[in-house]
Amino acid sequence: MPMVLFGGSPDSLFFLLIALAVNVIFGGRWLSFLRPFHPEALFGRLAEWFDRRLNRAKRSERNRTLRGGLVVLVLGGLAFALGVGLLDFAASAAFGRSIEILLLAILIPLRHVFDEGRSLASDLKGERFSPAAFAFLTAAPKDDRHGYARLGIENLAVRFGKDVVAPVFWFVFLGLPGVFLVRATRVLGQRLGGRNARHLAFGFVPRRFDAVLCLIPVHLAGLFLVAAAIFTPRANPVRSFRVLKGDGGGAFGLHAGWPVAAMAGALDLALGGPGSGKEDQPGVAWVGSGRARAGVLDIRHALYLFAVAAFLLFGLMAALAIAA
Repeated sequence: MPMVLFGGSPDSLFFLLIALAVNVIFGGRWLSFLRPFHPEALFGRLAEWFDRRLNRAKRSERNRTLRGGLVVLVLGGLAFALGVGLLDFAASAAFGRSIEILLLAILIPLRHVFDEGRSLASDLKGERFSPAAFAFLTAAPKDDRHGYARLGIENLAVRFGKDVVAPVFWFVFLGLPGVFLVRATRVLGQRLGGRNARHLAFGFVPRRFDAVLCLIPVHLAGLFLVAAAIFTPRANPVRSFRVLKGDGGGAFGLHAGWPVAAMAGALDLALGGPGSGKEDQPGVAWVGSGRARAGVLDIRHALYLFAVAAFLLFGLMAALAIAA
């Protein structure tokens, strides 16, 4: 039985399974009209407002670090409280569970992550490819299509851990409030957690809190990808586990490295290197000892691996739901 708080029920995992199915089927276009009202968009605007108000260059680094911690406390608490209120409403309202399922389908972007990778593979085949259409390509060297492919594969691996496995993991233990908390923390890590001069101190706590909440989930994501390599053509589960155990994707940090390492080993690629990371992080060490010249076919293999890993995650949740 899932450890769900504040109005949860033994059926919560079944609601999660329905939500994942809804996201896979309708998550591409049908839910896009909700994007301006997405909880993450709202928390993103709040994070930017706090950034403008509290993160002033004239303040000391210690002061800015404390203020960044305060933002995490306030917005993290707000996200958790919002989840509690919505879950209590869902437990008592006539169509409350449908609302809970819709919220989960919106907050766990399984289909969106997959479609983003598929769009990159499709666009890379064209003559007039525009990296500006993909936010995660901003740090890549210009006209480096192999670099674009590597970044697309890294993005799939990292987002599988932080945007798919992490909210599912915290739903099992904390229900809908846990999902709101981890997704809000993800937004804070993205908006405030950069290592540039402006956010190095102010974003210290957002970065750390994001890493703490995602630490176990991304390790699990790495193991899911290793298991998925067993069922993926041209993927090698033994090599995947060897790279994961050896490198551990440490260059990407504890909060992202395992799925990247598992993906690199499974597909015999070298990920990372120059152009990886964000604009303020020019690159990281190589992960894996395979080919660095990744291409469209490698992205398609990574998408297959991602889909199989997601199916295994779904299967595990179904087994837990039946056992509960």
